[in-house]
Amino acid sequence: MEKTDSDILQEVIGEWRTLSRILAIQKHDPTTSYIICARLYHITKAIDKIFVNHGPMTSTLRTAMHSILHSRDEFLHDISASFSRNHKRFMAFLKDTGMNEREKNYCVMGAIGFYGKDIGMYMSRKNHYNICSAIRKKLGLSEHDTNLGNHLRSLLQ
Repeated sequence: MEKTDSDILQEVIGEWRTLSRILAIQKHDPTTSYIICARLYHITKAIDKIFVNHGPMTSTLRTAMHSILHSRDEFLHDISASFSRNHKRFMAFLKDTGMNEREKNYCVMGAIGFYGKDIGMYMSRKNHYNICSAIRKKLGLSEHDTNLGNHLRSLLQ
């Protein structure tokens, strides 16, 4: 089933809220902050155009919204690369636990401040619980131990 214009707009607004929250709650290295701010800028620009038009979404705006949604892989790659350069010890630790690339990317997103459902959205996975369980096992955490994101952020300190 194809997403409606309203669904697409809600998804993009949700991403804007997530990225805004992440910038507000945690200090990041300059490159990671820049990557997040650049994405926020593009999302804000597209959302502003929709609210200025006050009418149905034009094909140009629809294309802009789809472009934002389809550029998530590139955003994820840029964030992971920046984070990896600035947190080599953390990344070496994740590698030593035997995590695959998808699991390491999940951990990077969690350490940056994304919630599990947000990570699932970026990674186009609805089964983030399964990935989270595998990561917890590799980190020696049980299902009832601390929040995974909090644990990952504590490993950075």
